[in-house]
Amino acid sequence: MKKIFKYQLETKDVQTIDMPQGAEILCIQTQHNTPYIWALVDPSATTTQRTFDIFGTGHIVTGK
Repeated sequence: MKKIFKYQLETKDVQTIDMPQGAEILCIQTQHNTPYIWALVDPSATTTQRTFDIFGTGHIVTGK
């Protein structure tokens, strides 16, 4: 059974978050001035690391 989980983001350029494999990112928003990712996940799935790059408005986005 899938569920919606939220994951807190830090305010830094690159970070890695442990999430169940196959997690579908639904949105990224702030809650009480803290950024979060909401994802649709299967909690019984194997956990994997996902890396996120954060870019501010007007910042140069580098290709990877």
